[in-house]
Amino acid sequence: MTGIVLAGGKNSRMGVEKAFLKVCGQRIIDRVYASLKPITPHIIIVTNRPLLYQQFPARIVTDLIPHQGPLGGILTGLFYTTSFPALVLACDLPFVTTKFLEFLISYWDERLDALIPKTPDGHQPLCAIYGKGAMPVLEAQLKRGDLRLYQALRRLKKQYLLPETIARIDPGGRTFFNLNTPSDFLMAQKLCEKKHT
Repeated sequence: MTGIVLAGGKNSRMGVEKAFLKVCGQRIIDRVYASLKPITPHIIIVTNRPLLYQQFPARIVTDLIPHQGPLGGILTGLFYTTSFPALVLACDLPFVTTKFLEFLISYWDERLDALIPKTPDGHQPLCAIYGKGAMPVLEAQLKRGDLRLYQALRRLKKQYLLPETIARIDPGGRTFFNLNTPSDFLMAQKLCEKKHT
């Protein structure tokens, strides 16, 4: 298994490199990396600012084709993966845990192209598992000039991890909380305070 961290976003709504914001006293990227480290020594960080991530003992790669959104980031990570399946995580998931990732992995089936958590808020393809078979589908989508990840997902042989299943391991629904805006960052800080009170 390989862990892929997607850190290539433009951070336009946040205004800063959100992976390096501190939540619960620790940088988000450190929290994400720490969640993957017990699972696999094979970790890839996909970023368009590689010098920022040289501190990590991971394989640092840049997008095969820049500015293609999450679709391009996932495809890049899969391209460099040598040990499948690949566990893909966005770099802005401060509450993802090793325990949850191990739970997700326990549902993986080698016949799948993807195992994608599904929550009341929708599908979560940036905290999901992808097999080698996903690569040609994502590549074809990219070649069509269509960067909509959800369209590519429709063509994959996939399974969804349903909300009621996820609730057994994450009853509070924090795993998929991600940071896009300053208000999300403030909410994350409040969640930290609530956790410690």
